[in-house]
Amino acid sequence: MSVMKQQRMEEARKVARLFDVQRAKHDIVSIWEKARWMDTKAVYGGVWAAARCLREAGIKDVRIVDLPWDGRKSVGGWIMPPAWFVSRARLEAINGGGRKTVLADFSRNPQNIVYMSPGTPGGGWVRGGVVVCKDPTHFKGKLKGKFVFLTEGIGSFATCDFLGKEEARGFILSVPNAKRDAARYVNYTVPLDSTRACVPGFSLTPAAGEKLRQLLAADPGLVLRAQVKALRRKGTWPLLTGSIGEGDPAVYVCGHIDEIGAQDNASGVGTAIEAMRVLNAIRDSKKFAPQLKKVVFFFSVEIRGIQCWLNQQRSAPNFLGGINLDMVGADPRREPAKMSVLLGYRNRPHFSADVLLESVKLANREVGGMITDMRPNFVSDGMFGIDHLTGHVSLEQKTGKTYHSSADTPVVLSNKALKWSGAAVLAYLYRMTRLDNQEILRIASGVFQAARQVAAKREDDRDVQLRKAVIRLKTLKRALKMPAIYRDWRSAEAGYAAGIRRTNGLWPEMEQSIQIDEWISAIGSRIRGAQPVLAQDSRNAVRTAAGLVPQALFRGFLSFEDHVTEQQAAELYRRTGLSAGWGTAPWAWMFATYCRGKQTVLEIVNEMRGVGVDVDLGSAIKLTEYLEDRELMRLRPVITAAVLKAKLRRIGVRRNSVLMVHSSLSRFGYMQGGPPMVIDAILKTIGPGGTLVMPTHSNCVLGTPPYNPATSPSNTGALTEYFRKMPGVVRSPHPTHSVAALGPAAAELVEAHRPDRAPMARDGFWGKLYDRDGHVLLMCPIRSSTIFHAGETWLGLLQPPLLAHAMDGDGNRQVNVLPNGPWHVDHFEPTMARPLMSRGIMKSAKLGESSIYFAPARAMAEISVEVNRRDPLVSLGRAGKCKCFYCAALRKNAGRRKPR
Repeated sequence: MSVMKQQRMEEARKVARLFDVQRAKHDIVSIWEKARWMDTKAVYGGVWAAARCLREAGIKDVRIVDLPWDGRKSVGGWIMPPAWFVSRARLEAINGGGRKTVLADFSRNPQNIVYMSPGTPGGGWVRGGVVVCKDPTHFKGKLKGKFVFLTEGIGSFATCDFLGKEEARGFILSVPNAKRDAARYVNYTVPLDSTRACVPGFSLTPAAGEKLRQLLAADPGLVLRAQVKALRRKGTWPLLTGSIGEGDPAVYVCGHIDEIGAQDNASGVGTAIEAMRVLNAIRDSKKFAPQLKKVVFFFSVEIRGIQCWLNQQRSAPNFLGGINLDMVGADPRREPAKMSVLLGYRNRPHFSADVLLESVKLANREVGGMITDMRPNFVSDGMFGIDHLTGHVSLEQKTGKTYHSSADTPVVLSNKALKWSGAAVLAYLYRMTRLDNQEILRIASGVFQAARQVAAKREDDRDVQLRKAVIRLKTLKRALKMPAIYRDWRSAEAGYAAGIRRTNGLWPEMEQSIQIDEWISAIGSRIRGAQPVLAQDSRNAVRTAAGLVPQALFRGFLSFEDHVTEQQAAELYRRTGLSAGWGTAPWAWMFATYCRGKQTVLEIVNEMRGVGVDVDLGSAIKLTEYLEDRELMRLRPVITAAVLKAKLRRIGVRRNSVLMVHSSLSRFGYMQGGPPMVIDAILKTIGPGGTLVMPTHSNCVLGTPPYNPATSPSNTGALTEYFRKMPGVVRSPHPTHSVAALGPAAAELVEAHRPDRAPMARDGFWGKLYDRDGHVLLMCPIRSSTIFHAGETWLGLLQPPLLAHAMDGDGNRQVNVLPNGPWHVDHFEPTMARPLMSRGIMKSAKLGESSIYFAPARAMAEISVEVNRRDPLVSLGRAGKCKCFYCAALRKNAGRRKPR
């Protein structure tokens, strides 16, 4: 073990020892005492108890979100049930002599009532005889006015719906468990939606079930009477969230608070709260490393709470990774209760699994006594982790015979098991939130070395393992903490004094990022190629899949729980081969997470196969078409070369012209043929006498890799990156705002773009484009039109410089102070583009899902000069409210001009 790793693990060990089992148990009991009553009021009570524990720990950011649910709304196919309130539920047997025997009483055992049970009519008493059967749907007699005692299983939504339509009084279950006086918690039998019929359900203890059988044997005409005061209506369910510290991307911890047990799942939430308490307490301690990433917590109704919240957000949250805690306090010797260490979702590699494994080893050394197994996650609360490059892990126990029963009380909690779980989760969260770049590089080095060993072998899954290693390295690169790239420096010495290496002009953090990139490239070079189309894929399927570009219209897990009728379930199975119910097949929900509107079904399936997921192409096509019909997916337009060329001609692109093209292709749909097709279409439109120019900005300021025209990647989109590598293309030597050109005027245009001049210099490229009466084509948002910056420089406004560096022809690095660095772009559309459009100078045309714009470069530059002359502060960001160093300098220099 390296010295660095020893230090990190020693810090994590000290933090893990701060976990207080008694405080955690106090929190668990506080939550359990409320949540065990099951209904909406109880869940709110559990959430309020958890919130109180967090606030008492000094955590300031604690929020309760009310999620609107009505039993009709579904999110990603998951039903958001109605609010449910229970005040009384009682079941009695009355023999021929009128003697009463209490079989179920909610006030004494909340699990006696089946979750989501409706009330009896008016909340009053009802009476009826008893029908004993295995499956009431096959019962030959009448069920109206009867109680149905099921001899096997716990029934189903369909069973309850059938009994409601038959006007049965209710149904009765008695499921064996650890204790004769403990009732089974039944939470998936009464329909969650408001569209189906349902009747009250009772869950008897084994002792009460045996008593009922005895009474029926003695008196077949036994009468039962029941009263259920319960209400199902439109309302809300709670989600508890908040955070500790600062720093993005954040790390999350989650659990569910709606189930009835001390183990399932008050133990998970209580353990998380104690972990939050410890992390909050050490935030300002100099004994531990500083917190670099924010911790966000989520506690709500299992799956549905986070699913609903996630789909209410304007944009997806930005998480590095996180952990779910689901039953973590059971004694493995007594229950038995093996701890499952869940290392991410199926075939979704992430470095957070490495961190959890090391944390589990730490807990084993510090506490011991836990029996563990390792496996991938299925459906879990941490659905943020199913997004690409976000890592989700989980700790989850199965608690033996007390599972899902009223016997799951604080008595079954094990101090040692809670200590083990607390140590593991605290070590995980501490390390994830304190990951510095050296630690990240250490983990990345381990991934790379392991991949090299895999590459040297001839195992069947060699390429799959290498692809997963590449993904893990990408997740690590994303975790690197990078310095602010743009600084208000006027000399190289200022940069070197701040920490940039004098030898190569790089920040140390940039060196680390480059190192991971090199490892990614080295592993990628050993992969034998893309996953091929399989032999069983028919030509027709391949052709169809290549023309479908799906985009999911929801976030989180896919489910078909909202298929509430037999006809809907049958239609689902007929069209997709999938079944309705809780969640769906792993390949299906994983496929849905790949549907981001940027790949065809064929590309998605091949990518999934490339990481070891067995996906049938025909099934993926059927699922895509079905989800589109259900409005859970939309198909983006496929734009062909013929369509693109027609649009270019219609908007005014002419042969032999000089054309500057800005691009963001994904906004239009799917370009069939990708960058090669787009460039070919443009070149054929302008003809051999025309010159095509594209921005290939690299922003090579001091601290980043120095500019090299041949190798520096373009950061202005995939189209420009492809274009700069094409034969015959020449690229300007400008280190921050280079352009690339192809055609008769290419050399003249790029030579003017000198490496020591302002990016928008009048005697540079943009001035040449103006003088040559070139045109600008925007296949992107208007804010990306660089020429709208021209007036800032051409008028001599005093803007902060850019400190850039580039490699010269002799291989030496040259640093240049570039005056007038362009910055904010918020004002481009309202002050420049719209006036040009209103005058008929800037043309627009619909292309796929967006619009392209076309205008003379001369008119665009002139309106920029006009607008900036009228208001020299128009380029301030955020409508003048921005406080960045650029805006501060612009305000300071207002009214001053450089001599021209």
